[in-house]
Amino acid sequence: MNNNTNDILRDINKNIITSKLTALEAFRNGILSGLGAVLGATIVLAILLGVLSQLVSVPVIGNYIKQIVDVVQEK
Repeated sequence: MNNNTNDILRDINKNIITSKLTALEAFRNGILSGLGAVLGATIVLAILLGVLSQLVSVPVIGNYIKQIVDVVQEK
């Protein structure tokens, strides 16, 4: 094999290794992104539910808020 063929094979090998790493990095980033979204939504909903449960004693909207809190707590 001449020098040009070795360079081509080296480039192909480098591209294969790089594409495998890129696929693994994309998979890892997708998993971490999904996990972050779930944890973030859980925290936001917990805070929102805590705030709403404090507003149950408000005269006009208290009954509606109590119904919302009850439905969320049932699930």
